[in-house]
Amino acid sequence: MPLRKPLVGSPQQIADELVSWIDEAGVDGFNLTRTVMPESFEDFVNLAVPESQNRGVYKEDYDPAPTLREKLFGGGRARLPAVHAGAQHRRRAAYALDDAWRQGPSLSAETRARVALATSEAKIVAHRAALDVSEKLFDAYGARATHAPLALDRFWRNARVHTLHDPIDYRVRDVGR
Repeated sequence: MPLRKPLVGSPQQIADELVSWIDEAGVDGFNLTRTVMPESFEDFVNLAVPESQNRGVYKEDYDPAPTLREKLFGGGRARLPAVHAGAQHRRRAAYALDDAWRQGPSLSAETRARVALATSEAKIVAHRAALDVSEKLFDAYGARATHAPLALDRFWRNARVHTLHDPIDYRVRDVGR
């Protein structure tokens, strides 16, 4: 049961109400629920979001920093330092794949297994790290992490896409970690 009645009105009226919640209660994010599917979401995105952007209360673009590491630590730090354990997993997987590629049609089952193990280990480390970092960032910043200048939701969504579309549960079982 919703705590409030659905907001109904013109884009300007919807934006007025949302801005009043921001101003009066310090609300820094909204959870949307549908009234009619999918029209409710489409109307909100196509009508209320542009009105909110015109008022400067909703971001229009993301920070151009291409990676979360660069956003947090500055330019030129898109990858982990070579001595980092995560970088070592990435490098081991890359070397195993290069070796397998060079073998071409004579690729052995042992080499194939070495590639599968190395890439699975790298994926497990990357998935766990991405979700752990995202969780800690949102615990620390709350919904404000989605607003400028942080706009960290893009990185969290990317991590979720990768972890949900290629779940690691079977890899963890097979690798034994």
